Parts: sequence; structure tokens; C-alpha cells
Amino acid sequence: MAARKKRTVSAATRAKLSAALKGRKRGPTSASTKAKIAAALKGKKRGPLSASTKAKLSAANKGKKLSAASRAKISAALKGKHHKGHPVSAATRAKIAAKLRGRKYPNRRKRGGSASSGRYNRNRLRARTYRHVNQLRGRVYRHRLAVRARVGRRLARTR
Repeated sequence: MAARKKRTVSAATRAKLSAALKGRKRGPTSASTKAKIAAALKGKKRGPLSASTKAKLSAANKGKKLSAASRAKISAALKGKHHKGHPVSAATRAKIAAKLRGRKYPNRRKRGGSASSGRYNRNRLRARTYRHVNQLRGRVYRHRLAVRARVGRRLARTR
């Protein structure tokens, strides 16, 4: 079988074809055709949605209420998926628990930040801030004393 040659179709011919095919109704898609289309599209990534498309989808779905069955399905699908980090097996969890058993503060690290060291760091920062403020106050106070002294000397000279 010979390879098909590429043919360029003129704009006039394309317009005629378009006009001839306009208004033709296509029959309903059969289940087998739908299955073929679904199989062809399965696993293909679609590009990111534009802001206008997202807005249109949002507007189309506003006010729609999910049925109880749909909500139950979503709930079942999300069960057990809310976890921090990555999923850990029961055996690994048992090992971690055994390792931490007996410690007074299992979450506290020697260095860096953790659940219990946050308060310590926050108080340190607060103390540093207050120290800075107090130093400024001290400077202001010393400055005021110096100004009063200068004013007092001037007054003493004029008397």
C-alpha cells in the first residue's frame, strides 16, 4: 500500500466542506465508543487550568449540594489519609513508642525547635526584646538627666 501524499486543501474547498457538514446531527455515542474514549484518555495529564476556567467551574458548581451518598463516598475515600509526614506501619510505630517510653519529654530535642522548646525560644526572644527596650529607656533617661544638668548649669550661670 502506497503512502498517502499530503494534500493542501484550499480555503474555498474547506469552506464548502464546512457548509456541507454544518447542521448534521451525530447519533448518540454507544457504550463501547465511550469506553474506547475513556481508555484513550485514561492516565493522560491535563494542563493546569487558567484562572478564567477555574472561575467558570466555580460559578457552575456554586449552590450545588452533594447528596448524602456522595458525601459518604468522599468521607470513605479520605478516611485515614489525614496524617503528617508519611504513613508509618504499626510495627514502626511500636518501635518508636518503645524507644520513647520512659522519657519525660519525648518531643523535646537537645537543639533546634520542637513542640516544647517553642515556648522557651519565644520567652528568650521576648526577654531580648525587653532588654533592648530597657536599654533604650536607659539611654533616654540618661539623656534627660544630661539635658537637665546642662539646663541647670545655664540657669546657675545666669543667676
